[in-house]
Amino acid sequence: MSGSITYNGEGFETFQVARTVAYVSQTDVHQAQLTVRETMDFAARCLGTGHKQMYIDQMRAREKELGIAPDPEVDALLKAEAVEGKHSSIVTDLMLRVLGLEVCADTVVGGGLLRGMSGGQRKRVTTGELMVGPAKTLLMDEISTGLDSSTTYLIVRCIRNYVHLLEGTVLMSLLQPPPEVFELFDDVMLLSEGQMVYHGPREDVVGFFAGLGFAIPERKGVADFLQEVTSRRDQPQYWAGPPEQYAFMPVEAFYAAYEASPQGKAMMAASGAPPPVPPAGLDPLVRHKYALGGLGSFKALMRRDWILMQRNWFLYAFKTAQVLFLGVLTGTLFLKGQVDTTTVANATLLLGLLFFSIVQLMFSSFTEMPLLLMSLPVFFRQRSLAMFPAWAYCLPTTILRIPVSLVESLLWSCIVYWLTGLAPDAGRFFVYLGYLLLLHQMGIALFRMMAALGRDVTRTNVFGSLAMVLLILLGGFALKRPDVHPWWIWMFWASPITYAINALAFNEMSAPRWATPLTFGGTTRTMGEWVLINSGLFTESYWRWMPALVLVGYWFLFTTITIKDAESLMVLQPDDAKAAAAGAKGLALPFRPMSVAFRDICYYVDAPGAAKSKGDKAKGGAATQLPLLHDITGAFRPGVLTALMGVSGAGKTTLMDVLAGRKTAGRVEGHVWVDGHPKEQHTFARVCGYVEQTDIHTARTTVREALVVSATLRLWETRDKALVESFVDEVLQLVELDSTRDALVGEPGEWGLSIEQRKRLTIAVELVANPSVIFMDEPTSGLDARAAAIVMRAVRNTVNTGRTVVCTIHQPSIDIIDAFDELLLLARGGRTIYHGALGCNSQQLIGYFAATPGVHAPRSGLNPATWMLDISSVGSQAALGVDFADVYAASELCTRNAQLVEQLALPQPGSTPLHFDRPYAASTWQQFDVLMRRWLQSYWRNPLYNATRFAFCMLLGVVLGTVYLWKGSKRESLNDITNIMGALFICITFLGTSNASGVQPIVAAERPVFYREVASGMYSQLPFAVAQVLVELPYVALQTLLYSGITYLLVGFELAAVKFFWYLLFTFLTLLFFTYYGMMSVAISPVLELAAIMSSSFYSVWFMFAGFFLPYSAMPAWWSWIYWLNPLSYMLYGIIASQLGDVTSTIVLGPGQATTVQLLLKDWLGFESSFVGACAGIMAGFVVAFCVAIVAAIRCLNFQRR
Repeated sequence: MSGSITYNGEGFETFQVARTVAYVSQTDVHQAQLTVRETMDFAARCLGTGHKQMYIDQMRAREKELGIAPDPEVDALLKAEAVEGKHSSIVTDLMLRVLGLEVCADTVVGGGLLRGMSGGQRKRVTTGELMVGPAKTLLMDEISTGLDSSTTYLIVRCIRNYVHLLEGTVLMSLLQPPPEVFELFDDVMLLSEGQMVYHGPREDVVGFFAGLGFAIPERKGVADFLQEVTSRRDQPQYWAGPPEQYAFMPVEAFYAAYEASPQGKAMMAASGAPPPVPPAGLDPLVRHKYALGGLGSFKALMRRDWILMQRNWFLYAFKTAQVLFLGVLTGTLFLKGQVDTTTVANATLLLGLLFFSIVQLMFSSFTEMPLLLMSLPVFFRQRSLAMFPAWAYCLPTTILRIPVSLVESLLWSCIVYWLTGLAPDAGRFFVYLGYLLLLHQMGIALFRMMAALGRDVTRTNVFGSLAMVLLILLGGFALKRPDVHPWWIWMFWASPITYAINALAFNEMSAPRWATPLTFGGTTRTMGEWVLINSGLFTESYWRWMPALVLVGYWFLFTTITIKDAESLMVLQPDDAKAAAAGAKGLALPFRPMSVAFRDICYYVDAPGAAKSKGDKAKGGAATQLPLLHDITGAFRPGVLTALMGVSGAGKTTLMDVLAGRKTAGRVEGHVWVDGHPKEQHTFARVCGYVEQTDIHTARTTVREALVVSATLRLWETRDKALVESFVDEVLQLVELDSTRDALVGEPGEWGLSIEQRKRLTIAVELVANPSVIFMDEPTSGLDARAAAIVMRAVRNTVNTGRTVVCTIHQPSIDIIDAFDELLLLARGGRTIYHGALGCNSQQLIGYFAATPGVHAPRSGLNPATWMLDISSVGSQAALGVDFADVYAASELCTRNAQLVEQLALPQPGSTPLHFDRPYAASTWQQFDVLMRRWLQSYWRNPLYNATRFAFCMLLGVVLGTVYLWKGSKRESLNDITNIMGALFICITFLGTSNASGVQPIVAAERPVFYREVASGMYSQLPFAVAQVLVELPYVALQTLLYSGITYLLVGFELAAVKFFWYLLFTFLTLLFFTYYGMMSVAISPVLELAAIMSSSFYSVWFMFAGFFLPYSAMPAWWSWIYWLNPLSYMLYGIIASQLGDVTSTIVLGPGQATTVQLLLKDWLGFESSFVGACAGIMAGFVVAFCVAIVAAIRCLNFQRR
């Protein structure tokens, strides 16, 4: 980057840019669980009040000097605006009214699968969130996206008044500003291909281009003209001279003309002029980094995090219930009296209980990673605005996790400690409780640090899994301290689990009941000391208190690193590559024209808590339902392009969802006919295209591949691949995406296609289905005027082929509104106020409303759409004393529409209802073939996921191999056998859990795409689920080869082909069932966070009952059945028995005690080599069972709420 940027003559290094300038992004990033009021109150509190108090002080002094008595109400308002640090602000109330958000002030913002406000309302929240602050310089990027033209006009006019009255500076980019909005601006900055084309007064811009030979046609907005005049395709239509004299004028020529123009010279002179001198005591540049002090920021973040905890109560309640369940399970598994405490060997089993308590809490804290990752986008945005320091963001969450840790630790301790009969001493119980609390806090801090370092789900899961493996593997239990190789002993001392297990073990084994003296080898010690020594633990008394200091130190270290990471780490930037222009054509595949008629459509949803009356709650009756649509009657006909309009929140998208059959919640009433026959959703979906407002696509597929998949699955009857691909290429040119045909779609706001390109892709995906009826939800939202014109040309050409097309639209330019034939206009509350033809230049629409007393026809040049929305707003209707919904209901137009619906509700003679020989265009096998190819392509293009897990697999193999180097051939003592068991069990299972955690976000990211495509009738759930399952097979197989090859050789297992085969097979089956479990957990969970929390519970149960912590022979009879239902039991059984089950070498158990390895496994663990094949078969059965569960969940569960 080159050049210089100054504010009042000063560079960035002398003031705080983030607080001086407010940047309103075009992407809406908010905490989905907060309400609109809470979001804006938080922003107002953190952004502060700026110079408002100084203004008041100077104004008071001036009033006192002049003897002026201030107006009490105005004075009170100004004082209230200057109050800083309060959790609610009067500025929020004012901004809610200005932006028209009062109606949804107490509605959650929503996002993803959480239903909240509409897209237009969310865009206004993004704008209002920064306008409540004191910044005098606003950079506003496409703030009108999703807003109707009337609302856009009000917002821009408000900002204009703000600029003129308070001497603010605003740079605003708008995509499709209507003429009346464009006229509100003072200056215009026109860029094209990265060069300045014009920058000067708005009044002079038309004259500047007129001097170059270009003129604006009649009924063409100036803004639309400016965006098209530099385009090679559109420029000729604006040439005012003789056609033979026209030659394309490139951007460079425009720039040269601008530099030589009076406007260019004036701008150069202004940029070199000395900066203005601010009034004394009023520095316009902010010098302090944050508006609030440290305590104020902390209070604001603490209050917000507390609200978020309350909104996410189900997650914390689920975690608590999980701890309760596992505590009872563990307590009854090690029930007092079930474990013999009179021998050292049996007493050692209690150390397994203590170690499992540690593992359980570490798994519980592991779930902090997805919770933090979900909040990072909001944090990055608010950090860029300098709302608060990073420590103020991290510390409240850390503090609020303490009571959560206390509840979980207390529940676990009260149940497990007393049920298992640990030392019956109050002091030792509180030591046990205290260490679990410290360990849980340390684990939370550790995994929050991993999330802050990783930022990406895949990297974070790898970091977290590797940390978990190292801490547990070298924590002094799975591998005893004397057996740790010198090159890994540092990790033994660095692991917090080392100190936790030593502290808990010493706390228990120093109790009086373990004081029985025993003599071994001439040395007499207490039984408790012998247990500690045999386990490689320490017997010094300071091990009871010293580990607490270590755990507190680690907690402090990890929290500090998280704060430092939050201060320095940067968010990934999106790739904004733009598409070049191409030609536009029509669609020519054969189809059946169809009409859609509907009568008395009503739609009700359950009222949010704030809207329910106390009386309803007291009566305990059914939930109050709010009507969003009210008795809407109308018709859409072939060859007629209908605009569906209304103010934000009027129910436009809701009506389209109802008619298209996309609603999954709420109650629908009314009748819908398709081509004269009652609508059947399963057949209507085959002939209906639905362009959604949000652009949802598979990220790692190219533009052309996305269209080929849609066309292939929905046009399979043609069976001519060449024809389908030719049709796809035609649509690519139609929406002008031909130049980006091989570009990956990417993730919105991160990488891949721009917003404008993604919108055109969404439209193209539906057009290639060759539908008879097309619903388009805001197809021009997020597009500039030229791109919107491209889209509307495509839509118009589509309508001209005889299709039925309905579009919701917010800010149509004059050109766009003229492209429509009819209009269905809704008022707030979902009531019809106009449904009929627009007429030439919208004259029929204007005549209808102008017939109302007090309504005047729009002035010349005014956009009829803007005029219509303005006069039908709530305020205008109140001023006119008229309700246009009532006027329409009593009008002749309404009567004619009702008669038309009656006609279209009757089938034409000889017509038959929609019927298809099969529910989908493609057969199940054909669907599977297409989806399997797409999954394979998507995985191949995701190196972050696959390369990362392969690297982690090899790294873990090397770690395991070097930790247990050559220990696989040592079979001289019981300790050697337990070391091998620990190596095999811990590393394979943690590699499996890493697979499960890694696949969860991949599957979750595809779920919205799946919901959209299934609703469109592209395919059934079965082939999607099967393809999703099978795509993992080659990658898991490669993981198995990498991991097994490294570990088998380094650990030094017996070099026998049969044993290596069994090792490969059990490793493959273990990784596969963990991977499929991760998929299943997402398939049965509404959100990813719940899947992660639920997974930790399953991991704990599987670990506990696998026979590693407690052999099957020591399990109580009432829980032994879980052992046989646990897939890890068969993994441990099979992999140990296949390696050691036939070994007949002698092993020493103690003084005078010896046996063979084969007999030891049979007597101690019940393992026999003859059962290895059965173990493999049973594990394969678990894999199949998980696959069936995935398919069933995908087919039967739908968590989308709309």
